[in-house]
Formats: sequence, structure tokens, C-alpha cells
Amino acid sequence: MTAACRDAGLDTPLLEEIGTHFRVSLHSARKYTLRVDEVEKAILDAMAGGKGLSTQQIAAKIKRSARATRTRLLALVARGLVAEVGTSPQDPKRKYFRVDRG
Repeated sequence: MTAACRDAGLDTPLLEEIGTHFRVSLHSARKYTLRVDEVEKAILDAMAGGKGLSTQQIAAKIKRSARATRTRLLALVARGLVAEVGTSPQDPKRKYFRVDRG
């Protein structure tokens, strides 16, 4: 849980023992900037135009295989940096959009 919060740019969760109860407090305000490596930065830059792109289109722009690109996209979606729009994971028309945090 601590690592997941750190990866999301959040402060470490507060763990408290209160009598016979246990409380976990998660912070929602970002304290740290999210870390992105060179490949993730290339993916985010490729989506800078605001138009949704397919996995194939992004893979062609960053010169990686579709499978490697899909893996990176899923990680970016999990971290909230990219949004995906499609009817199912197998949807051939699935598009990815960059999420701009302001």
C-alpha cells in the first residue's frame, strides 16, 4: 500500500491503532510528482494532441511493439496518467487519451 501511494505521488498512508480498532488514512493530495521513464514520456508526448490513439498508433510513434506498448499503457492507466475508452479489453477500436492534471 505504501509503494502504491508513493507511485501515485501521494504521501505515505497513516496507520493508527485505536483501542481494538485499526485505522488507515489515505491522503488524496499529491505531494510528489509522478515519476515517468523515457518510454512513458514518449507515450505521453505522442498523445499530446488530445486525440485518442490506438495501441498500434502509439506503438508506431514510439517505435515499440504493440505488446510492449500495451503493457506500458496499462501501467499508465493504473497510475491515472492515461484514460482508456472502449467497450472491452479486446475492443479493436479502443483508444487511449492523455489525462492532463492541472
